[in-house]
Amino acid sequence: MTRTGEPTTVTSEAVPGVALPLSAGRGYYGTALSQIAEALELRIPGLYTHTQSQHGLLTAPAPGRRSPPGQPCWVRD
Repeated sequence: MTRTGEPTTVTSEAVPGVALPLSAGRGYYGTALSQIAEALELRIPGLYTHTQSQHGLLTAPAPGRRSPPGQPCWVRD
């Protein structure tokens, strides 16, 4: 729910688009799951429906970008 009480619809594809800019500005260890969840207007348990871990979330390919398996999406080609 949003702060106005309306339901929030978040897709798994949208989550990296919010999480990656946060981690780019704050760094991996400076980005808390609570900050990502808040930016998506979710609670942390709701965020876990889209990812299994912070590592999985922050190493997922950004929308529209392909990365080799195991290579973080922020590494330049």
